[in-house]
Amino acid sequence: MPSRACSAYLCTNNSKKLLQSKKELCSVHHKLKGKCGCLPFKHFKFPKDEKNRKIWSKLINRQMSKTDKTPWQPNDESVICSKHFVDNMPTESHPNPTLELGYALYNTHSTKRATRTSTMASSTELPNTSVTLISTCQTKSVLDSELTEESEIFDVSEYARAKKSQPKQDKNKLLSTGSLNENDDDVNALPLSLMKAEKELKLLKGKYFVKLMELKKASKHLAKLLSPIYKQLLKTDRMCKFYTNIPNTEMFLELCKYTAALQKKNYQKNKQFSARATWLVSRRRVKNVHFVPVVKYRKTTLCHNDCILMTLMKLRLALLHRDLAQRFGLSTRQVSQIFNQTVKLLGEALNPMIVFYQQTEVNKTIPPQYEHYKKLRCIIDCSEIFIQKPADLKLQSATWSDYKHHNTIKFLVAITPQGSVAYKSQLWGGRTSDKHIVLNSSFLKHLNPTDQVLADRGFSIVKEAVMMKGCELVVPPPLKGRTQMTSKNIGETKKVANVRIHVERVIQRIKTFKLINNVVPVSLIGMCDDILTICCAITNMQGPIVKEWDEGI
Repeated sequence: MPSRACSAYLCTNNSKKLLQSKKELCSVHHKLKGKCGCLPFKHFKFPKDEKNRKIWSKLINRQMSKTDKTPWQPNDESVICSKHFVDNMPTESHPNPTLELGYALYNTHSTKRATRTSTMASSTELPNTSVTLISTCQTKSVLDSELTEESEIFDVSEYARAKKSQPKQDKNKLLSTGSLNENDDDVNALPLSLMKAEKELKLLKGKYFVKLMELKKASKHLAKLLSPIYKQLLKTDRMCKFYTNIPNTEMFLELCKYTAALQKKNYQKNKQFSARATWLVSRRRVKNVHFVPVVKYRKTTLCHNDCILMTLMKLRLALLHRDLAQRFGLSTRQVSQIFNQTVKLLGEALNPMIVFYQQTEVNKTIPPQYEHYKKLRCIIDCSEIFIQKPADLKLQSATWSDYKHHNTIKFLVAITPQGSVAYKSQLWGGRTSDKHIVLNSSFLKHLNPTDQVLADRGFSIVKEAVMMKGCELVVPPPLKGRTQMTSKNIGETKKVANVRIHVERVIQRIKTFKLINNVVPVSLIGMCDDILTICCAITNMQGPIVKEWDEGI
């Protein structure tokens, strides 16, 4: 875009200078002049009104060129800077430009005389009041002449001749006092050198301020890189829910605080056990002491909260180690080490959150949907997780599921009527039946007499084992060889199905962690017990699964 220049003759104020001044440092506000508004001048367009537009062009009194004496006419892009206005801008009292409009140069007959006259006029120090008065008189004469071609133009040469003797008298006085040498040429060049020094100083200040701003930006970027990553990612509860599946950041910070204390406790415990084993071996009281610490902790460059966040992001979003290494500034080996040790730590810390409540505690908060089952304690169901095909043939056979047509691992889940996970069994191969899991897990040990357990029709084969504990297993009625169910059985099936559906919804919540919803690699199968514990515990942190109970009905 071409730069705009002031239309007044010999005025060098243009848009390039205005842009440079915006980048300079203001000595008053210590900011860029473009922000504080302390600019040396401003540009004003010619008025759209033809009458005022002619007045302005007449006051400027420019010609097209030295040869072409036709009056200059402004266009839509023509501007005048604030230097030529009495109030530095068009106002009601002084709406027209009247200052420093170069009248003297057009009143001369030759170029040399014009140059000499302008130099003399600039060297003399005219009072501001006289310049304003003369300019105002000139404006009045232009307005009175009704925009005629023969309007009078102010000539400063007479005032220059009147003031010509004053500098010499001052110089003679200085010579008489001895404060000024007559042959000193540096005195004449002093104002020019000062102007150059001021310009260089302004440029240096501008460059210094630009470098200072760049340094501040670099320091902010460095502070952002050095700041914990969890502060950058978990700014809102919504982002915390997305990355970790934990409802809000406060719960995440409390979890980090608890796991940090547990990690310190386990480290001291392992250290004491190791010192005791070393002492026993040194005293030859025992031989071949095999010490395996509960959890191995390695020093990392990440803070504890970032380690917890990275592990939960791996579980929640199923990110690859290379992606996590790029996000957290680590190597893939470090990511693997941190993930392995943090999963064990979180599994130990969150395991107490899976509580099998007693029937009296369950009845206090049981939702109204379970009005037909007053003694209901839990709802059970089995679910499967896809795994990568093992290389061992025996493991392939043990993990193959005819129902899913894939290699899977299986687990039993029991939930309370409110929808919280009350029990989670250990993992079994996909070939294992539901009956085998119920009978060989610790589920039956938690049951008390008179408890009601609600399950699907496939669990009817364990009804005898449950009845031996003095409990009641509620399942939908079987067909018993009939092709069509009776109306009574259909009503009972609907009652059971309307309540049992909540265990499916809880399993769906557990599998919002994409790591266990996708195919789990063989390398992570050994940690799947801890991973499933973490997923179930975080599921318990969320709101109730039954809407009526959540609304307080």
